[in-house]
Amino acid sequence: MRKALAQQPLQCIATPSTLELYVPLWTSVLWQTDQPPIGTLLVCLTPDEISEIEIERAAWVSVLGEVFNSLHPHAISDLRDTLKESMSHGLHRELFNTKTLNDKLMCKWTGISRAALGEQRRRKRTQPSPPATTQEIIDLLNQPWGGDE
Repeated sequence: MRKALAQQPLQCIATPSTLELYVPLWTSVLWQTDQPPIGTLLVCLTPDEISEIEIERAAWVSVLGEVFNSLHPHAISDLRDTLKESMSHGLHRELFNTKTLNDKLMCKWTGISRAALGEQRRRKRTQPSPPATTQEIIDLLNQPWGGDE
């Protein structure tokens, strides 16, 4: 199975001196060497045959597929916020049929409730900063630990 996944067709742009891979981006982690397995189909296009917008879209789709398949449930709010900041509005419209990726869509795709997404954000905002000095760490450790008082 791993070998089959590693041999998925690769798409790249051919320049005079390089082949620039743009999709799928994740298969290279399955390669046994620094090259794709023998027999891997390589689809090469010249810069005249594909636009920068088409390359960007294909790369984002590849990344999103991998991210959504491996996303830790406690990182969903971070992912949504990162995508909202990183992805252009035009690409948001094209891929998600909305101006930006909103909580409602994110919850629909990931199967979590909006309350859970809100709780993730609340926890992120209220996380205490780590102690700055060794003495602060010692002082915290010397404090009572809870309900035994």
